[in-house]
Amino acid sequence: MARTTFQSFWGQFGWMGVVLPARIYKALALLSALLVAGFLWWLFDRRRPRLAPFQRASLILLLVLAFLILLEFLGYNLTFVQHQGRYLFPALIPIGMAAALGLDRLAGVLPQRMCPWATTALFVGLATLDVYCLFKFIIPFLAR
Repeated sequence: MARTTFQSFWGQFGWMGVVLPARIYKALALLSALLVAGFLWWLFDRRRPRLAPFQRASLILLLVLAFLILLEFLGYNLTFVQHQGRYLFPALIPIGMAAALGLDRLAGVLPQRMCPWATTALFVGLATLDVYCLFKFIIPFLAR
């Protein structure tokens, strides 16, 4: 369940019939683990500035929303076997916020002059992966 959900969340195309090479999923798993670690570091860091009340309330709302969507996903999969990452898409805003906060925390360990370059390299790499998947996997599958 976890592997299929993870793979289809990041990229398993053509009605779940087009699976990417394992090395891509491993790289995405590493990226995901780093972002989760960075977010947890940010969340439990006692040295970070205190959040304003509306920021704190917004963060709690996003965390609750993500938790409820996860519960819905698990409940749905107890009724119907649909281990597809698309059912987690309603949580993309909380996931994106957590990823951004994690990335910001991780970028903080780099020398300040390297942060823009490292962040740019990450996003260029993800955009390159998108184009690669489009032309290497999606279009050839649709052409059949």
